[in-house]
Amino acid sequence: MRRSLTRNILLVCIIGILVAIGVPGSRLAEAESWDAIVSKAQGQTVDWFMYGGSPSANGFVNGYVAPQVKELYGITLRQVPVNDIAEVVSKLLIEKQAGKTEGGEADLLWINGENFRTCKRYELLYGPFADQLPNQQLVNWERPSVRNDFGEPVEGLESPYGSAQVVMVYDTARISTPPATLGDLLDWVREHPGRFTYPAPPDFTGSAFVRHVFYHVSGEVQTWQGAFDEQAFETAAAATYQTLRDLAPFLWREGNTYP
Repeated sequence: MRRSLTRNILLVCIIGILVAIGVPGSRLAEAESWDAIVSKAQGQTVDWFMYGGSPSANGFVNGYVAPQVKELYGITLRQVPVNDIAEVVSKLLIEKQAGKTEGGEADLLWINGENFRTCKRYELLYGPFADQLPNQQLVNWERPSVRNDFGEPVEGLESPYGSAQVVMVYDTARISTPPATLGDLLDWVREHPGRFTYPAPPDFTGSAFVRHVFYHVSGEVQTWQGAFDEQAFETAAAATYQTLRDLAPFLWREGNTYP
C-alpha cells in the first residue's frame, strides 16, 4: 500500500464504502482501540475509486462526505471517478501478477458483486475488516443478501454501502391497473406491443430485469441460495433465454434495438 491501511478502515466506517484494497489477510491488532485507529487516520489521504456517472452520487461524496470526513477526522477524501470499476479491478490484478504489493493507486472501491467476487478470488482485498467497524452493529449479517454478494460469501472483506431494488414506475393516466407480478408484466407486454422495453445488459437495470425473468421461469428463488447446481442453472438459463426471445417481438421496436 502507498499509504497507511488504518485510514482505510476508518473511512469505511464513516461512509459505508464496500471494499478496501491491501494485503490479503491483513488485520488491525484486536487490542487496538477505535480511538487509536482514529488518531492514526489524522492527516491521511484516501483515493476512492467509484463509478463517476451519477451526478447525485458525485455530489453526495464531494459535497457532503468529503467535507465531513475532513472536518471530523482530518482525512482528505479524493473521489476518483471511473466509467467501469472492472477496469480498476483488472489493473489491480495485473499489478499483483507483476509482484507489486506496495504503491498501488486504489485505496477503496465502490464495487458490485461480480467485481467483488473477482477481487476476493484473486486475493486483492484487505481484511477481513468489517467486523471491526463500530457501525457493524447496525448491519444485519444474518440476511443472505448481506452475508453474500453475487453468491459469494462476504467473510468480512466488504462493508455494505447500500442496496438497490427494481421499482416499476407507470403513468396512472394511461394505465389504471399495473401488473402486480412479473408474470403479469410479461402478459401485459404481449397484450400491448411496442410499449415496453428494457436496457440491454450489462446495463445494471437491464441485467436486473433479466435476473427477475430467470427467477420467474425457474419457479423458486430458494433454489439458488445454496450450493451451485450446474444442471439446474443450465435448465433455468435455457428457459430464460427462450422467454426473452419469445418476448422480443412485442418490445419497443420489436426488440431489434434496446435503450
